[in-house]
Amino acid sequence: MAQNLYLLWGSDAYTLKKATQKILDDHAILKVDVEVYDMEEVALAEAIDHAMMIPFLADNKAVILASACFMGGLKPRADINHHLNQLESYLENPNPTTVLIIQAPYEKLDRSMPLYKLITDRAKVIACTQEDGEEFFQEIKDLLKEANLRIEANALQMFMSRVGNDRMMLKNELDKLIVFAGEAEVITPEMVREIVYSNPDDHIYLLVNAVIASDTEMLMQIYRELLMANIDELWILRALASKFQEILYTKELLKQNYKQEDIMHYFSVSKGRAYYIMKNARDVSDDRLLELLSRLDELDTNIKTGGIAKDVGLELFLLKLYEE
Repeated sequence: MAQNLYLLWGSDAYTLKKATQKILDDHAILKVDVEVYDMEEVALAEAIDHAMMIPFLADNKAVILASACFMGGLKPRADINHHLNQLESYLENPNPTTVLIIQAPYEKLDRSMPLYKLITDRAKVIACTQEDGEEFFQEIKDLLKEANLRIEANALQMFMSRVGNDRMMLKNELDKLIVFAGEAEVITPEMVREIVYSNPDDHIYLLVNAVIASDTEMLMQIYRELLMANIDELWILRALASKFQEILYTKELLKQNYKQEDIMHYFSVSKGRAYYIMKNARDVSDDRLLELLSRLDELDTNIKTGGIAKDVGLELFLLKLYEE
């Protein structure tokens, strides 16, 4: 097994991000020496070519194959062709100065493909799956202990019921709760009720449903509710993109004859939510989804580069949907 090849799989974005950072830290790779290639947008050949190059002004560099759709049996954009034999050749003879990280953010991998066996033989495989409730509880307690805080049992249950299994959301809401606690020593249910918003993921699903159904009144109502709950506009933007991508994946899974129960297990969602994901996948065209994802990606870039304020940009995006 090579010491500079990694496969990270699983749908827990927080754990995947944390595992990726640990790999970079372990290899002492700085952010400037990290190259990320989105496998849904960039051909595999380009990433492999860069992985084979020696780093500039550094001993090592990292190449990350993000959203490695081929590992989940999914397809990239129509104009992108992945020649998996190029990755197979690289795995047989990797560049010793490159740390290659393959990120497959999916619940299931395509274990039937020859590439899967080669990767699992040659690379270190790290599961980035959701922890069970007890581990979540302990992590929250540990983080609070670092801030010299304790949490009442009822408050812990309430906190978990509000943030759900979204690890990013958990960390963000816990940070807010720690700041809100101030000089207090114990987190109470009243504190949780006042500062922690119920899982906005439910609102994002409703927002997506409203977009697909062209229900403009519901669209703006849900958006206003999210803002009133102080949900960050960038979080809303990226959550929307994630759900549209989820629908795009579902369209591919339906072509492979996946049923409602399969979709439920694939995305780790309830039966009711799986039903609406499938319904949306049947009700919206590929072109419409790709258009929405492209506009969200462009907006994300404009916000990052200072071209537009995040609140103005997201509202203009939604208002344009309102007018369509």
